[in-house]
Amino acid sequence: MTIPTSLSSDYRIATSREIRSWSFGVLTATRHPSATSYDNVRGTLHDQRIFGPVDDFKCACGKYRGDRYRGMVYDHCGVKIAPNTTRGSRFGHIEFPDPIGHPFAPTSELQCFPVLPILFIQSPGGRLLPTLYDQLIEASNNHATSKIQETITSIVAHLTSVVVTAHRWRLAASRTLARGLALECRHSHC
Repeated sequence: MTIPTSLSSDYRIATSREIRSWSFGVLTATRHPSATSYDNVRGTLHDQRIFGPVDDFKCACGKYRGDRYRGMVYDHCGVKIAPNTTRGSRFGHIEFPDPIGHPFAPTSELQCFPVLPILFIQSPGGRLLPTLYDQLIEASNNHATSKIQETITSIVAHLTSVVVTAHRWRLAASRTLARGLALECRHSHC
């Protein structure tokens, strides 16, 4: 698989270092349907420490709320007091036990893969992504290299047309979506 022609002039493959620099935390566990408290969702797609608060200016445990605490990170639950719109820009990532080939350049190795900000995952077009990210976490935890490659291929297949369309229409979200494919912009105008 190669970078789609419509993206290749503006995007290049990202390195593991770049992916980690976008991320606010590592996803290490799959979602639990019975998880109800912030402690039970650490390291999952529901972790507010990684993706930002669900409620405007309110930490996960609810002790601190309000604009006067803006920017504070509460030690107990680890959530930064911020507007919930941050959930549209905060990436997570999944670490791999062994390097794998980049989906668009198999000779370039990745040690991790980006997880899109949760607002994209929760959008109607992103309904399949939580299941795919959970499969990727599980495959990584089980050191199943072939399953990791297979799941990344599914994520890339699911997102590529969306990224191409967003880029073609010059949508503000196109750079964020491209990062979900482990691609980085070559220019400042992306």
